[in-house]
Amino acid sequence: MSCKNFLGGVIVGLAIGSIVGLLIWYRTGAAGGGSKDDLTEIEGIGPKIAGLLATQGIGSFSRLAKSRLEELQRILESGGPHFRLADPTSWPEQANFAAASDWAGLRDLQGRLSRGRRASR
Repeated sequence: MSCKNFLGGVIVGLAIGSIVGLLIWYRTGAAGGGSKDDLTEIEGIGPKIAGLLATQGIGSFSRLAKSRLEELQRILESGGPHFRLADPTSWPEQANFAAASDWAGLRDLQGRLSRGRRASR
């Protein structure tokens, strides 16, 4: 093997490694949405729903806070009948508090919710 072929292979390998690294970085939420957060802190989101949201690129409080209700409902519907029982109406509002690290505000809001829904009076 010549030095030229060896260097060419190294360059191609580095390029492929860089692309794979960028894809992993993007898919884990490091791009634009920050690091992954524990979405189960949001009332109405359990581990299965958090996993479903993560597969659709929603893995952080800031990304969840920016989500439209229609988008969240579409994601839940795509998960099957079990997920359709969830009500995402309050999730972006709760996520706003969590993204700002306003845990007291989040707990106050959650005190007025029941399973993620506004409690009836």
